[in-house]
Amino acid sequence: MITEHTLTIGKSDVHYLEAGDAGRPSILLLHGRNFKSETWRETGTLALLAANGFHAFAVDLPGFGRSVTNDLGKPETLKAIMAGLGLSQPVVVAPSMSGGYSLPVMADGEPAMKGFVAVAPVEIPDYADRLKGNLLPTLVIWGGDDQVVPLAHADILCGSLVNAQKVVIENGAHPVYLTHTGLFHDHLLGFLKGL
Repeated sequence: MITEHTLTIGKSDVHYLEAGDAGRPSILLLHGRNFKSETWRETGTLALLAANGFHAFAVDLPGFGRSVTNDLGKPETLKAIMAGLGLSQPVVVAPSMSGGYSLPVMADGEPAMKGFVAVAPVEIPDYADRLKGNLLPTLVIWGGDDQVVPLAHADILCGSLVNAQKVVIENGAHPVYLTHTGLFHDHLLGFLKGL
């Protein structure tokens, strides 16, 4: 079952979806500029994660979906969301635009993550130096036909991280979880179960 909730951070509310049992390993699903939490319901990702023993959350970032804008910076917003949801070492799934939220938090190491799934996130070159030597287990997944974030950025990210695996899905678009949902799910579950 997928439930809907609202979390207050700063002076605004963040809408999110939740699936799976409390106490299970937590997965936090972010989204790109043209998407929202509902995208992860539509792709079946929330239901799939719950069915495989994970506690999944999909948030509408401020100004998107049903969340209003706030007065916090991007990394501060993500940190407040993680704290508000009570997430202890979640795996963060960060497509596209959400790289601006997640990469600086990953670089800080606080709050701690258990793993990171980089789905062609933006701003990799901005954080490559800060991520040098980072040990966080990371799945770097890209569509082979991504026209938004160059595939070369996947190599930049992998070059900074100690424990990264790169997957390129042939003929996949920038939102590869939409064009090749089954393959994306296979790689995501394989990575999560290996943590």
